[in-house]
Amino acid sequence: MFTNSDEIIILAIKNSKKKVYKLKLDREAKEEYVNQFNSYVNKLLYDEDNDLKDFHDFETNYSNSEEENFKIDDFQLPEEIKNSIDHPDVLEPFVVKNNNSTNKEGYRIKAILIGNKNENGEYCVAGQKFSYKHILVQKGFNLTLDKDTFKQEERKFIIAVPEKIDCLFQENKLIFQKYSQANSVFDLSSYYREASNEEINSLKTNDLLLIENSDFFDKMVQGISVRKKIAKILDIRALKDLEKVKVAAENLNFTLPLTNDGKKIIWPDNKANQKKLLKFLSEELFSGAITSQKYISNSTRKA
Repeated sequence: MFTNSDEIIILAIKNSKKKVYKLKLDREAKEEYVNQFNSYVNKLLYDEDNDLKDFHDFETNYSNSEEENFKIDDFQLPEEIKNSIDHPDVLEPFVVKNNNSTNKEGYRIKAILIGNKNENGEYCVAGQKFSYKHILVQKGFNLTLDKDTFKQEERKFIIAVPEKIDCLFQENKLIFQKYSQANSVFDLSSYYREASNEEINSLKTNDLLLIENSDFFDKMVQGISVRKKIAKILDIRALKDLEKVKVAAENLNFTLPLTNDGKKIIWPDNKANQKKLLKFLSEELFSGAITSQKYISNSTRKA
């Protein structure tokens, strides 16, 4: 997959700007890092029995198991990453200025990647997100033992390398297990479906809903997870036919909050009940096919 001739790079950010640097390593450190990256790739792609995991198209409303991966076909690898692989000699080494992983130009580490380009011009890149918890800050007065004598420990900036990769780009596909982790390496916002402000307003004025606490509603729909469920509710047109909604609630033994005349659904004014209603309307409540037991799913994907 990757070899010692491949460049290990740092994707750094400063506000909205991005820049790629070289992660300069000595020979032994680079060899070990490359070996680790290769093992992490295998861990992402294969299960414990060394069988290839299942791959399916990325869906915002589905949560993977450990034996599954998402994929995004025809993913557009950022140009700055391509350029760094094509022209590694022009990359500057990343030198930290302080313990916040920031360099003298004000860029901080966003992700660490390794990549190459095959004879067909296809790129292969593996990435690890970077966070402050990967920085080991030495504090206080520390002593290290050298033979039989203790010496004052030299202050150094230390990176704790995560024992996994968060995404893999190969054959023009981006492969990952968790959206949030892959999104910390590459910007996946264009692939993430969440309700827009216009869609939120359309829900707010839906004839089948009664929103008595408008301030609470406006506050709660700021969250990404809520907007994701609202997007699904709108996509499946769950609020088109109230009678159909009532029948579904009865079949699932779900208490649908209705006005006295039964013509509108009352939007809950507390977080717990709102969460239940969102799960119901986004079809994340279901009845077991064998036992008819009622369940709550954390995700849905079409069979």
